[in-house]
Order: sequence, then structure tokens, then C-alpha cells
Amino acid sequence: MTDKSVGFIVQAREGSRFRYEYKNGKLKLESMLPEDRIYPEDYGIVAESLDDTRKPLDGFLITDESLEPGSVVEARPVACIRTEEEGIKNDKVVLVPEEDPDAEIKGLEDIDRSLLIELKAFISELCEVEGKDVEVRDTLGSDDARRLIKHCKKIYKRGKD
Repeated sequence: MTDKSVGFIVQAREGSRFRYEYKNGKLKLESMLPEDRIYPEDYGIVAESLDDTRKPLDGFLITDESLEPGSVVEARPVACIRTEEEGIKNDKVVLVPEEDPDAEIKGLEDIDRSLLIELKAFISELCEVEGKDVEVRDTLGSDDARRLIKHCKKIYKRGKD
């Protein structure tokens, strides 16, 4: 892993309704989206991180081909989507695989605008389904995404000490 990449654990495949997590050494179904909703990109969490809500930092992995749930990928942050959920900051990180030879996305400016709109809409819809009030505020670049990850890794480490 480089100093600019992190471990990302895939929980849901692009195009799927199902999100999985490891519990007690087994991959278990954690949740299902309604029939009319699917994950727009691979979805998962940054390894060894906790956000301000004390949950693992979650987000999206942009790939040409979807990965299996449970896959751990060395990934590079390229953006973050700033959200506020029920009055608490709950940002989502956007990453690309570090070793993808075809990855042309280096930062926010390289992400297709329609994909960003789709990701923001998905976040709003997911919170609506879960009965949560969310406001999607802004999309920030790779520097902000790295700062967010660093912050969440510090929270995780403090919890371990």
C-alpha cells in the first residue's frame, strides 16, 4: 500500500441490491435494497476506519468491472461527497483501485459528472429508504478525501488504544 492508498473492503457489487459483511469469519448478508434500487458502483468501507458516527467510513469504488463482496482492494481516494445525516457529518469517500492499469481517474475533475449525480442521488435515496434525513451538500477533491480518511483512521486508532 502506498502512502496515498488505503485498503477498501467491498460489501456490495455494482448493480446488486445486496450488501454483505464479515461476521465471525463468515460473509453474511447485511441488508437488501428495495427491488427498484441497486448500487451504482461497488460499495464498501475503508479498512480500520471510523467516522464521526463511530461507523466505518463508507463509500464507492469506481471500477470497470465489479468486484466480489469481501474483496479487499488497495485503492486511491479521488473525491468525497459531503453529507449531513440527521445533523451529523457523514461523508462518503470515492476511490479507484490503485493497481488498475486502465484507471484514468486521478481526481474529482476526471469523474464523469453524470456518475457524481448518480452517486449523490443514491445516497439520498438510500437514506430515505432507511428513514433517515440526509442533506447531500458538496463534492470535494482528492486532498479532502485523503484528509477525511486520515481523520477516520485516527478515530479508529484511538478506539483501539
